[in-house]
Amino acid sequence: MSLVVSKSAWIASAGILLSCFAGGALVALHAPLRSEVKTSWLDRRNANRQTIYHFVAADCRCSERLMLHLLDRKPREDAQETIVYFGGRRPIHQDLEAAGYELRFETSPAASGIEAAPWLLVRDSGGNVSYSGGYERAPYWESRILFQVEHRILRASLPATGCATSGIAKIA
Repeated sequence: MSLVVSKSAWIASAGILLSCFAGGALVALHAPLRSEVKTSWLDRRNANRQTIYHFVAADCRCSERLMLHLLDRKPREDAQETIVYFGGRRPIHQDLEAAGYELRFETSPAASGIEAAPWLLVRDSGGNVSYSGGYERAPYWESRILFQVEHRILRASLPATGCATSGIAKIA
């Protein structure tokens, strides 16, 4: 009886330890990412007004939720909003364009420096990058970030907690 109890206790403790190690590895694999957007890649057409870039990726549920949020709130009147999509055209893109967003389709996230999506980049009217980072969790998304940018409240960039874009191959 004692042997059975000690054997069961040993198996249970080994299972707990294994779970802890495996859990740590999973957390490490899903760690938030930071992107370094190449400023030379940015569009210079609207340098006289605030420009907001939303970087989203194909096959990323986080990006899909962000696009639905953007469609629901409509573009800001005081800024140019561009959605940069890594992947091919989808039905939601027509709705986003009809709502007033500018869409830009890209095949390679590496060209822009984006390593994770969704990613937010805000340039002020002088063309300087005011914010480059991840979004807040729903329901706030970018609203508090844009408020802080507009009021020149310094804030650390948030890491992206969405999907890594390094696995996105060139899409024809």
